[in-house]
Amino acid sequence: MTRGDLAFNFHSIAPPFRAKPNLTKRPRLILILLAVLAVGCVLFVLLLPGEPVYKSKKLSEWMYVTLGHRVDVVGGNLIVDESHLRAEQEARLAIRAIGTNGFLTIRRMLRAQDGSLWRGLKKFVNGHTVFRVHLHTDEEKVHAAAQAVATLGTDALPLLPDLIRLAQDPDARFREHAMNTLVVLMKQDIAGIEPHKRALLSLLSDRCGDTNSIVRQQALKAISLLKDQDKDLLRAVWIEQHTQEHPDTNTPTTPK
Repeated sequence: MTRGDLAFNFHSIAPPFRAKPNLTKRPRLILILLAVLAVGCVLFVLLLPGEPVYKSKKLSEWMYVTLGHRVDVVGGNLIVDESHLRAEQEARLAIRAIGTNGFLTIRRMLRAQDGSLWRGLKKFVNGHTVFRVHLHTDEEKVHAAAQAVATLGTDALPLLPDLIRLAQDPDARFREHAMNTLVVLMKQDIAGIEPHKRALLSLLSDRCGDTNSIVRQQALKAISLLKDQDKDLLRAVWIEQHTQEHPDTNTPTTPK
């Protein structure tokens, strides 16, 4: 083999292939992601059980109206949004008109729980006005459902177990909504708690030590509404719980 052949063979070796960066890859991924989101939303809506309708509007639509702001502060003065106030009043009338027929929808929304992926997608879509759509978060659903329970008042007492469960949620926002609504129901009909008294007293005993100040305040309000004999029972529940948690300590001071 001559030196010329060597040189030829060396230079004839093809350089390694290097792909050019695909600048259109990212937009395509975004489009695919949005397509998957759209399909998921359509399937989710189609698989949901039917909602009661009042004046051509679904119950959940009426419920979301109650979440708007009625009052703003401008220059130190309170400004009332009259249009929204009227809309909210109409929404509450609609919720009352649907009444107990809406329990399935309200219960489903009270139990709303978005996974981390779904929560991230909603945050992405809601944060970009180009989509011109708002996907309701789990917190908005829970808040709207709690407002509906408060609107129905004593008619919604069968949903008390759902509120008790919600008041134990790891998310402090959910606990706030649940405790606020529990206080509303207890103010309207304290006797209505009887079927679920033990569970409620256990809940109030726990929430007295909640890490969230609003939840603690609402728990104390709820306790103040109890009958005297139920307050005594609450003390017994509290002592029992804390004795089980700290069996080697002296009897703790009970809440007043």
